[in-house]
Amino acid sequence: MTTDPTDPLLSTRQTARMLGMSERTLERWRDEGCGPPHYCISAGGRGSRHYVRYRRSEVEAWLRERAR
Repeated sequence: MTTDPTDPLLSTRQTARMLGMSERTLERWRDEGCGPPHYCISAGGRGSRHYVRYRRSEVEAWLRERAR
């Protein structure tokens, strides 16, 4: 995967702000499988911390698909 500096990875907080909703709503949608595409990034190993990230372009595309 190449890194495109014009298409950053966003945190849950940044994505929630972008969509105008709470972080909890976005987390619930993620758990229910109905939110925007996301990536779980981990350092590996048991018990290691993991991070959820969203690619800006994918969130925008997901939002466009749901616009009326």
